[in-house]
Amino acid sequence: DTMGTEHATDILSNFPELVELRAGAANGTSNSESNGQEDTGPDEPTPAPTDWKRTDYGNAERLVHYHGRNLRYCYPWGEWLAWDGTRWQPDASGQVQRYAKKTVRGIWHDAAQVRGDGGAKLAKHARKSESAARLDAMIRLAQSELGIPVQPEELDADPWMLNLQSGTVQLRAGKHRPHRRTDLHTKVAGTGYKPDADCPRWRQFLREVFNANEALIRFVQKALGYTLTGSTREHLLFILYGTGANGKSVFLETVAHVMGDYAQSARADLLMNSGRRGGGPSEAEAALHGARMVTTSETNAGGRFDEATVKRLTGGDTVRARKLYQQEFEFEPTHKIWFATNHKPEIRGTDHAIWRRIRLIPFERTFSPSEQDEALPEKLQDEAPGILAWMIEGCKRWQQDGLQPPEAVQQATRSYRSEMDVLG
Repeated sequence: DTMGTEHATDILSNFPELVELRAGAANGTSNSESNGQEDTGPDEPTPAPTDWKRTDYGNAERLVHYHGRNLRYCYPWGEWLAWDGTRWQPDASGQVQRYAKKTVRGIWHDAAQVRGDGGAKLAKHARKSESAARLDAMIRLAQSELGIPVQPEELDADPWMLNLQSGTVQLRAGKHRPHRRTDLHTKVAGTGYKPDADCPRWRQFLREVFNANEALIRFVQKALGYTLTGSTREHLLFILYGTGANGKSVFLETVAHVMGDYAQSARADLLMNSGRRGGGPSEAEAALHGARMVTTSETNAGGRFDEATVKRLTGGDTVRARKLYQQEFEFEPTHKIWFATNHKPEIRGTDHAIWRRIRLIPFERTFSPSEQDEALPEKLQDEAPGILAWMIEGCKRWQQDGLQPPEAVQQATRSYRSEMDVLG
């Protein structure tokens, strides 16, 4: 058919982009760079190339069809989340744009498969779709497509699941399984699960800082096991108190390394009375969403706790927060606060409501310069899988026995309260 051949040649001269694609298809060398769609595979049957609407909305439908299983959009945060094989990560690297560009490559690929006028129309649409405005429109319209929107309260929602580098562990049963998109984890711990891994240097470190007080070490193990979960049922503030070089910082840094994304550091004034606190949703508190351990430290003498904030942030009540320039959102707290200090902050309240939340963990050993090991943080971080296994064991013990603070913690907390009564 001479007319058909001439028409096809005319299309190719208008759209040189199709020459390579059609040549590749003819030689059987078409690859994923050409069509850009093999990486995930659609969740539903793929429409015929000419059935898609040649509009921004049609492009959005294409994007979601081919890549939607790897994308979610959170309206309150104004943020795309992209699945990286381990978790849903806030898209800070342009993954959604890359998927959009792959989608346009797919339109070119379809145009190469369709002969005659249909191929020409698709090729014309593909070329238009490459503009920044069309790509942005595709992405914007995809935000509301079925299965894409997700709310903050759906993310990291199961308090008994811990997402690890190696998979996910169920902390009630201690069972480990592969990652799943449907778990909606945005966080991942800093290590993987090796149930038989040990941590001899960590155990030695704890014996050193706690003067071989085994009851205190058991309590700390259970408290850290509780901290692995998203439960806040104990309603406690853990205060690590001791003057000088006593291992508090190394302790917190090591645990934070093991917990990875689940650990957040906060400024000391999160809990301190600065006289500047407003009553609205807090940006600082938005960072607590999904966190399980919040570390903070205070080195200045004379600080005073904002007791209402301490009660609120340890009480298990819904937190109202706002990310910068975004909508307000609410979430159920999952965080446990570990507060390291060289000075005991002032507590003016004498009521049970504040003091029942305080667990003061004494760090009484001071290490002389000759006893300090500069390489200790790295040595401990090398034991991360073993420390995680030790913490998971602590979680099991906490579930069985509760925390049961030992005499060292009870005595240190009583002493703290007595000092505050004198001040009051």
